Amino acid sequence: MALPLVPNILAAVCSPALARTLRRPGDLKQTTLLHTMARPDDWQHWLQSAGLKDMDGLRHRNYESSTLVYQAAIEGQGVGIAQKALVQPLIDSGDLVFPFAHELDMKEYTYYFVRPANRPIRPELQSFQDWLRSSA
Repeated sequence: MALPLVPNILAAVCSPALARTLRRPGDLKQTTLLHTMARPDDWQHWLQSAGLKDMDGLRHRNYESSTLVYQAAIEGQGVGIAQKALVQPLIDSGDLVFPFAHELDMKEYTYYFVRPANRPIRPELQSFQDWLRSSA
């Protein structure tokens, strides 16, 4: 049994100050894209879904983790690509904003809780599954 936990929706994020210079996704050609090495294809997927297949990606910086991408975006170093569920606290605090309405639902790459479907579930596993689902 596979229970979806968190939708994997990609969105561009940046500082509020940088967002004021961006009007449409095509404006990304004039700024630095912040990439995470843990998810190297996220920008490519998002850009293609936004109709920007011709972007060369020469203006970019690579970081080891999404957390470092988000911090660089907060500091105004460029525009990061984010999983909305993971960056929502930074959006809520105002540290980051979504400069564009465009987002990409990566349905096939979401997070699941997986357990055997053909066995009865133990009470402690049921409790964990319920907690995980409510937390996610």
